[in-house]
Amino acid sequence: QGLGPETASCTTARGTRRLHTHRAMCLCSFAARRGRALPAIKEEDADSGTATTCDPEAEAATWNSTSTAPPPAERLALTLVKAPGEPLGLRLEMFDGLHLYVSAVRGEEDASSAVGRHNRGSPPAKQIREGDYIVEVNGRTEVAAMHQQLTTAEELHLAVARPNVMLVVVSRRCAPLELEVTCSQAQGASAVIRSVRGGEGAERLAPGDRIVAVNGKSGTSEALLAELRRSDLLELVISRPAW
Repeated sequence: QGLGPETASCTTARGTRRLHTHRAMCLCSFAARRGRALPAIKEEDADSGTATTCDPEAEAATWNSTSTAPPPAERLALTLVKAPGEPLGLRLEMFDGLHLYVSAVRGEEDASSAVGRHNRGSPPAKQIREGDYIVEVNGRTEVAAMHQQLTTAEELHLAVARPNVMLVVVSRRCAPLELEVTCSQAQGASAVIRSVRGGEGAERLAPGDRIVAVNGKSGTSEALLAELRRSDLLELVISRPAW
């Protein structure tokens, strides 16, 4: 099911990069420390090479206009019954120790999994979707206990939280950004914020926020980490479970 916890760490400082890997879960810190602010080059000035100075107020106006608040989300109570030997049909991420995050749904085309069969026979509002959070299984709310129930029990009573998804634009052009995330490099499709400090616009982020896309890049944790390292202007798609 893609549930196994593994570990690794990497620390990135602008200009110096170190990577230490132990199995496949990553703990990453991205620090941009500068003695001075770097000038930004606007797209319309690229041909002439004219550099603009760093203007935090102007940048903040841009972030305020492009960052979007999450729409209302919901929680569902669902019951699944697995046939003996039938796969569950979910790829789950549990490395944050808080929730079971659905990063993929399998077996929908031919109803070859418990979730696939459930989804084919349910209206869209009652289906389990990619991006959902499983927050309770058979009365258990701890990650390890939920995982055990999903693995061993044939009748599953689930509480599923839909995601609140929002766009947060963060810049480290004018202010240093220190961002620490955890992720699974093996099968992960997201990265979870452990700590954040500095950066213009980063006040909208909080520990536990899940990054599912960076500057339009998504799909794997490795792609997210690469974009976090590369860019000084970060358009982050953030997911939080509905409560």
